[in-house]
Amino acid sequence: NIKQPADIPIIKPDIRSDGPVIKLEEVCAVDERGHQVLNNINLELNHGEILGMAGISGNGQTVLAKVMGGLYPFSSGGLLHRWEKI
Repeated sequence: NIKQPADIPIIKPDIRSDGPVIKLEEVCAVDERGHQVLNNINLELNHGEILGMAGISGNGQTVLAKVMGGLYPFSSGGLLHRWEKI
């Protein structure tokens, strides 16, 4: 018995618009060689906003994106993701 599209429940994410979806507070990160790649980054990204990052290679854009996604450890500071502290 194959489910038709009308039979599949649609799960809507719990989206709040009254605060940041991602918030970084004084976030610092160090790479595998011990070099500081992020230094005291403060950032708020609200629902519906788009963040663009630009810079020359080695300026920390990839590390910042990974920290924001929870894929890279940060050495100090705080990260709030959908109102939960990480």
